[in-house]
Amino acid sequence: MVKLQIMYKAPGNKAEFFSMLSQTHLPYIRELPDQQGIRTYRILEAPIGERLYDMMIEVAFAGEDEMQRALASPEGRRFVKDLVHFGVNAVTVTYMEETSL
Repeated sequence: MVKLQIMYKAPGNKAEFFSMLSQTHLPYIRELPDQQGIRTYRILEAPIGERLYDMMIEVAFAGEDEMQRALASPEGRRFVKDLVHFGVNAVTVTYMEETSL
């Protein structure tokens, strides 16, 4: 399983940020083909270090190929284009594979 992780820094107006995230951006994520689940997290605090983000969304896919196809789809391109509205320095996107050590 591969998880796409999107971490967001909220701008000054957090109410507007969360409204845009839930009413516009999250519906785009829900439309991604072959996604197997979405989890959203509001980041409250960083007990060690500095809290850099206010929100994180995790999108699960069966594998990297499925994730890449989803991002290349029309729905995926719309989602990526919408990320620009948050600003280059306000969003970090990573993906990871579950593993056991």
